[in-house]
Amino acid sequence: MRVPGRLRRILPALTVAVGLAACGSDNAGTTQPTPTQGISITVTNPAPVTALAIPVGAQVSIALTRTGGFTGTVTVAAEGLPAGWTASFAPAQITTGAGTLATVTVPGNSARGSYPVTFRATATGVTAATGQATITVQ
Repeated sequence: MRVPGRLRRILPALTVAVGLAACGSDNAGTTQPTPTQGISITVTNPAPVTALAIPVGAQVSIALTRTGGFTGTVTVAAEGLPAGWTASFAPAQITTGAGTLATVTVPGNSARGSYPVTFRATATGVTAATGQATITVQ
């Protein structure tokens, strides 16, 4: 097939222009932001504890929210417990799901009053999250 002289001169430029148009896109040179991964917790205050002559327990529900596709293991700990108080968690580490139950053991000889307790959720690669519960000894 014979290409006319004028078309023969512009054909290489036309080929390059069509090739570049096929490679381009509307958002060339832009990147989509990566969602920020993180955790947050919501602590449900327990019912008041009646101090007895033996240790009693207060149960605190801790709901975990994961953001940005975070899937790592989360550990929860209690901070600021009065002397003699202890906390245990079931499960101790949250690998799936979204919650844990903390049992705070309160000695029977604890003075009446309200005690703020901070719960801290930590995981590798994200900022720690905290929540507070007030445990009232009656």
